[in-house]
Amino acid sequence: MLQVVRSRPFENDALVDAARYWLDSRPLSGRATCGDFAGCFPLDASRLAIVIGDVAGRGPAAGAAAAAVFEHARRALPSRRPLGEALRRLDTFFTRTVMSEAVPLASAFVGLVDVKNGVLTYASAGHEPALLFATPTRHDHLHPTGPILGLGGLKRCGFTERTFRWSDRSVLVAVTDGITEARRYESGRPKFFGSFAVARAFINAHRAQVDPARAIGEAAREHANGHARDDATVLVVRSDRRESARSLPR
Repeated sequence: MLQVVRSRPFENDALVDAARYWLDSRPLSGRATCGDFAGCFPLDASRLAIVIGDVAGRGPAAGAAAAAVFEHARRALPSRRPLGEALRRLDTFFTRTVMSEAVPLASAFVGLVDVKNGVLTYASAGHEPALLFATPTRHDHLHPTGPILGLGGLKRCGFTERTFRWSDRSVLVAVTDGITEARRYESGRPKFFGSFAVARAFINAHRAQVDPARAIGEAAREHANGHARDDATVLVVRSDRRESARSLPR
């Protein structure tokens, strides 16, 4: 089960001043396991890996599947193969090893930040669009680049990758659908939290200089009047070079 982490510097000294992340993950109330998975870790002195995903299903089977998919993705990322190829291999692993009636599908987002060259490369298997902030008020949506895990072979659809500039001011905000699909009902109709509210919550956290992942998670829970319907995870990764402005908390 993922734990709530407010702010964690990287152990690799060469990257301590290059990036920082916040992770907020809440299993559905009353559950001992979590179908979400997320992590951020240095690969070497200049490359940073980002992984987040969501396994469909409930109970111990979903928790075990999430751990297995995350570990497989983590082992695959240090290689120099394209991220689209890494996702294809992850899809094959999921389909042959993990997928079952209890765990039919999964989404995954994998990213590599080349700190030295200022490039973010990502690939997404049907995962919620991540938000890449170039400035505190301007961002791009990082949409899926392939189908969800478990459908790749069936749809005969490949996985591709996309690249964006990663600057001293860049911030990546990635969430699972437990955040975007947090909802309340107004006049009998569901009103979802959505990506727009994720961006707004991040901007508010930036202005208030508070933990952005926790702030986004709390905003989604408040939107849903405290009634969670799924595991909910937020991962925020920020450029943190020595010369960049210290605008968010450590």
